[in-house]
Amino acid sequence: MAKEQEKIQMRNILRLLKKLIKYLNDTGSNDLKISVLPLRVNAFSEGGECGEGLSWSLDSETGVLRISGSGALPDYTEHKPDYDPTQAPWSVYVYRIRSIVVDEGVTCVGSYAFFKCIYASSVTLPDSVTAIGAHAFEKCVSLETIDLAGVKSIGEFAFSGCKALTEYTVDSDAVCANNAFEGAGKRPLGCGGSAFGAAPIAVVIAAAFVL
Repeated sequence: MAKEQEKIQMRNILRLLKKLIKYLNDTGSNDLKISVLPLRVNAFSEGGECGEGLSWSLDSETGVLRISGSGALPDYTEHKPDYDPTQAPWSVYVYRIRSIVVDEGVTCVGSYAFFKCIYASSVTLPDSVTAIGAHAFEKCVSLETIDLAGVKSIGEFAFSGCKALTEYTVDSDAVCANNAFEGAGKRPLGCGGSAFGAAPIAVVIAAAFVL
């Protein structure tokens, strides 16, 4: 994790330098103009362990994040600018992830596993995945399609905010927690209304009159 922390610290330093340069340019004389040359980041491959019997790898050139092995992907916490070990180890690279591939053998996608992977447009899940934890794909705003056949349990806010998600189907016997698909682009078959957030006011009023 030391490598990830060093990269985060470098990003924070660059961010502060940019703010300082902007301040100097805004308040200094016209003769003083400072600029930062863009840094070129070479392609790299990163990875490691992510729970017992599981590993992850990210190809920065293709943007493919792959989870391999056998077992359940553990629960993580919401990732924030300052990395800590309770977050998914790939959370420091979320802006490089373009697609997510989970290999056969993985049985569960843990909470916050792919939270805010905002550039991931596709997710491939194997038949072996039967459960998806809370917030697992929340705010994956570019996610367009995912096959949830065989998934029997979907946690709270698992796909909340996935506004581009328009192609997906949930098994009729799947158990979907409240707000599992809140803000998603399309309602899937197989989940009750509570999976999409609060009912519209007009529906609530109509129900009151019926009662």
